[in-house]
Amino acid sequence: MKARLVDERDALWEANADGFRVSIFRAGERVETFDLDTPNVVGALDWANELQNDEAFELFAKVSDPSGGVGLVLLLSRRPGATAH
Repeated sequence: MKARLVDERDALWEANADGFRVSIFRAGERVETFDLDTPNVVGALDWANELQNDEAFELFAKVSDPSGGVGLVLLLSRRPGATAH
């Protein structure tokens, strides 16, 4: 991992998470998805780690979309071969 100093003013937008979403990838290509109302990412990650029982999962931040829908930002992927960007 490399770290570099940046100007924090270069971001085009910033949003608070409205909660978190976890998708757990079960055997047989079954996916279970849960919305979590925890106020922080640590609580969401703890929940996912406890529930997933060594199965793959992805953790997303939920963000309100201007159209009234839900946007998702991938925070962590624990799927073989997948990475968060």
